[in-house]
Amino acid sequence: MVTKSNAKKERPQIKLVLSMIDKLTEATALVVLICFWIYTLLSYKSLPEVIPTHFVADGQADGYGLKWTILTLPIIGLLFYVGLTVLGRYPHKFNYPGTVTAKNAEQLYRSGAQMMRVMKLMLIIVFFVMTYQTVQTAFGQTSAITRGGLFIDFALLFIPIFYFLIKMSKNA
Repeated sequence: MVTKSNAKKERPQIKLVLSMIDKLTEATALVVLICFWIYTLLSYKSLPEVIPTHFVADGQADGYGLKWTILTLPIIGLLFYVGLTVLGRYPHKFNYPGTVTAKNAEQLYRSGAQMMRVMKLMLIIVFFVMTYQTVQTAFGQTSAITRGGLFIDFALLFIPIFYFLIKMSKNA
């Protein structure tokens, strides 16, 4: 009897070669992460001791904290970057919509790894934008956080997931 656990162990393990788009996505994520950290560290010096840390849907700050809390999102972004980079190297361990066979394994693994790369990039962009908006609000600029911005954040995160799940479902 083959259980789900055994089925994962029996999956083919394929070394995927990165396409030019894969390399570009990786490079873009790294550049955005570096820019994120540079922006945050350069802004840190000028921030007031108390900054907004939480916003309601209309963009108004309703929570405040010490300025060091601005480092929270870059740290989380770095952890996501490292975690999704490592995870993306083991696509044979992912859950897929359908059975992985020798025939469809490479396509499923490629889609799964690409989804990790795109999600990594999108998460870093969303966290960078949130940090930028927090810094601008702390400097007294009009808050750029709006319902439309929140919608865009969710779209950046969920559209790639749905896209890749549909793509994988067609290849399963």
